[in-house]
Amino acid sequence: MTERVDTAWLRAIAADVEDQVSGYAHDALLAAASELDALRTTTAWQPISTAPRDGRTIVIHDAGLGMTFPCHWNDDGTAWEWAGDSKQAFGHLLQWHPMPTPPETAP
Repeated sequence: MTERVDTAWLRAIAADVEDQVSGYAHDALLAAASELDALRTTTAWQPISTAPRDGRTIVIHDAGLGMTFPCHWNDDGTAWEWAGDSKQAFGHLLQWHPMPTPPETAP
């Protein structure tokens, strides 16, 4: 699917069919809209100026390299560093988003 699902549309559908479907179906539409809104909020790229500088690992995009990396704000409080063994710092950062939640079980 290439089109974004409009969560306001999902909520409107739920309201329109509330009297025609079971409570479960109505509630499921509303829950799906809320979950989709939350997912978009937690995975959206955000300006690097809003990134947490508390040592937690985040995902950054280095525009100079055209690549995406896990990184964290270094202990010195002076630069973003790759989250691996290297102490490589990055410089052309424009956006970040939180690390995704790992799967609950292995495939």
